Amino acid sequence: MDVLKASHSGLVGTCSPGGLVAVKVESGGSERFVLEAYDKCDPKAFLLLAYPYKNSLAAALEAAAALPKGGLIFVKDKEDEMKALSGLKRLERFVGAKIALIGGVADWLVAPALGREDFRKYLGAEVIDIDIKKVIEAYEDVRNEDVEEVVRSVKVGASEVAVSDEDLYKAARLYEALRRLLSGFRAAAINCFPLIKELYVTPCLALALFNAANFPFACEGDLNSLFSMIMIFSALGRVGGVFNLDYVDEEKIMLAHCTAPLTLLDRYSLVRHYETGNPVAIRGYVEEGKDSIALRFAKDDYEIVKGVTMKGPRMDACETQIWMRVREPPKMLGNHRVWVDSGEAEVLEALIRSLGFRRAGPRP
Repeated sequence: MDVLKASHSGLVGTCSPGGLVAVKVESGGSERFVLEAYDKCDPKAFLLLAYPYKNSLAAALEAAAALPKGGLIFVKDKEDEMKALSGLKRLERFVGAKIALIGGVADWLVAPALGREDFRKYLGAEVIDIDIKKVIEAYEDVRNEDVEEVVRSVKVGASEVAVSDEDLYKAARLYEALRRLLSGFRAAAINCFPLIKELYVTPCLALALFNAANFPFACEGDLNSLFSMIMIFSALGRVGGVFNLDYVDEEKIMLAHCTAPLTLLDRYSLVRHYETGNPVAIRGYVEEGKDSIALRFAKDDYEIVKGVTMKGPRMDACETQIWMRVREPPKMLGNHRVWVDSGEAEVLEALIRSLGFRRAGPRP
């Protein structure tokens, strides 16, 4: 990551072409120097930091409107500046990274979405296919004694355990198999159902543990959601969870899935998977009143739905169910949303726009 300074006096700093670049816009009259920085750096991500003095914001807004891509964040104090630069720094870990796609993309993910070519375009990252058979082979090499601490830990943290110890050991062995298999990767997505048919155990617990450890790991081979998880982690320092959108009206939505990062849950139970009845699923609970974000990409644009968690009825849907009171209902961009309990969307939006995305317009 390179940080440059632009003012009416000129441009200060150097950059490596094709990297992530932040420009501190320090005064008015710096607009052409900001454009010069963009041309010189040819960046993958271009982030402008504007300040409440010397016409900084005015200059940054003018320059941003002339750029092919660029995120802008208004920095009111040192804490704001640190959040913005830390977000860009975390995004850097995925530039040129290896991303695992295990078992391909689920057949039902048919909406326009980001794929392997977009990981290459936006991050220079390589999506590498891994056959489900490799996971099964790794699973068979893991012994129960290898995962005793994992089983103990998830049981201690659970408010209810509605599956057997044998089931928990199977789920923990799958987690350990994936952990060994994914050494050297920075993120992953797995096509869950073919694996469940082979092993009669779900990867739901494994994904909950990976994501809680800030390793973005998406369900159903969904690279689109994985990209959302990476952006949320970069902006906020923690990974969100992939959810189905199962209820929507003008004032509220309900998100549901059988997994979620354990670190985002106020409490959780260990139960069976909603669709298949196999072990192990996460039935997570989130207290009401939490500021929340649900992010979705749709190829060239994106949507951030903002709201606050609320109480809602238990529905016939996946095990972890999160109700949100929203400012406006989501657009019809597709199903999966990545949810995180945060109201701080400024850095997230700036990072997304720094890569060249535009916010989604009206949808029918």
